[in-house]
Amino acid sequence: MSNNLIHYKETIENSFSKKEDKYVKSKKDFFETIVIKEDTQKLRLKKLKQLYDNGKIIENEISDKDIDILIEMYDNEIQKLKADTNRIKENILTEFKMIKNK
Repeated sequence: MSNNLIHYKETIENSFSKKEDKYVKSKKDFFETIVIKEDTQKLRLKKLKQLYDNGKIIENEISDKDIDILIEMYDNEIQKLKADTNRIKENILTEFKMIKNK
C-alpha cells in the first residue's frame, strides 16, 4: 500500500477509536449515575410488621395511617397465600386424577 493509504487508514481507525472511547466513557458515566435507592417507607413498614408479629409492639403504639397500610399488606399476603393454596390444590387434583386413570 502506498504511504498515503496507510496514513488515511490510520487516521480513520484513530477517529473511530476516539469515538468508541468517548461512547464507552459516556456509557460508563451514565451507569455510574444510576443509584438504586431502597424504598425506605416500605422497609420501615416491613420492620413495623415484623415487630408487631413478634409481639414487641402493640396496636396502640402504631399510627392509624400505618395500621391501615399494614392491614392492606396483610390482605395482600392473605390473597397470595390463597392463590398459592388453590394452585397447589389444583395440582394435587390433577395428579390424583392421573393416578386414578392409570
